Amino acid sequence: MKVLMPVLFLLFFSCASRRVIPDSVKTPVAQTELEKSNIAEGQQMHDRGFFDKALKRYREALDINPDNVTALYETALTYFHMGENEKSLRYALKGMAYKSDLLAEFYMMAGNNLDIMGKPQKAIGVFKKALKIDPEQSLFYYNLAITYFGLKDYGQATRYFIEAIKRSPHHASSHMGLAEIYIARNKQIEALLLLSRFLTLEPKSQRSLTALQKLDYVMNLGITAADDNKTVNINIFNQGNQDSSRFASLEIFYKLNRASRYMDKNKGKPEIELRVLDFSRMLPFMSKDKLRETDSFLERYLISYFSDLRDAGLVEPFVYYIHQSVSDKTIQDWLRENWPKVREFETWNEKYKADL
Repeated sequence: MKVLMPVLFLLFFSCASRRVIPDSVKTPVAQTELEKSNIAEGQQMHDRGFFDKALKRYREALDINPDNVTALYETALTYFHMGENEKSLRYALKGMAYKSDLLAEFYMMAGNNLDIMGKPQKAIGVFKKALKIDPEQSLFYYNLAITYFGLKDYGQATRYFIEAIKRSPHHASSHMGLAEIYIARNKQIEALLLLSRFLTLEPKSQRSLTALQKLDYVMNLGITAADDNKTVNINIFNQGNQDSSRFASLEIFYKLNRASRYMDKNKGKPEIELRVLDFSRMLPFMSKDKLRETDSFLERYLISYFSDLRDAGLVEPFVYYIHQSVSDKTIQDWLRENWPKVREFETWNEKYKADL
């Protein structure tokens, strides 16, 4: 006779069905060589976009061994990429029942599906439980930030984007997400530096072009020239803002120097040269030597990166590097003719680790 063991559940209710997340009490069964082969073939099919064929291979592995957590995870992942969120969630829930190295990934998969399915509060609950499993996994913080962002809870979204960056300073998407919040709040310098940092991490993609459009907007924020270009109006957004005093001071210096592009001596210069000038004049006002433990993480992180960049003498190649996705002859010629400088920046950037 079978004995039913007591299992604790978190209950999720939907209109049509009840979703349960069991405690992770089951033990996975080791894969046979045949199961490994089926899964490897399925992964190849998935990568080539043949999702139905991939699912067939995973089913073959699960028919042999229903306790194969790798096959469960790959099935959930393939359904997720197919947009079959209900089915993806079902397999993620199955995987959560096992004590395995993939447990955190199953939670992430379930949370992402719930968020897409219009259940953000339930997604948040899943992500937070996942953090108890692996509190150093940056993607959990990132996914929490995205979910809070969708709820327009920008305070919590900011908090979790920052936590993601703390754990993974090279995660481009966290920088982009946080920049979006600061753009919405008219925090010019924070947005400018975050977008620039994103572009150092992802300089040549479709998202790079979008980020450059946002950077153009942010760099011009609060600076307007009269029709004759002889009078420049400056609007300071962060004046008197106590929660970002360093960035508020930088905004003043940045805008005063930015206004110099309208001087006669700068007329006719290519925009990219003026942008090098913008950064060259702003970065000297950054000093990580004056940073304190009481300063916010974002101040310490961004000011450290850009002051170290300045001290390394890499401002010019940095500016051209983050604009490499633009099909502008002046930019492309410079990148080609100054490749050793570009490579020097690229190497420095890849190895960079802030001393915080």
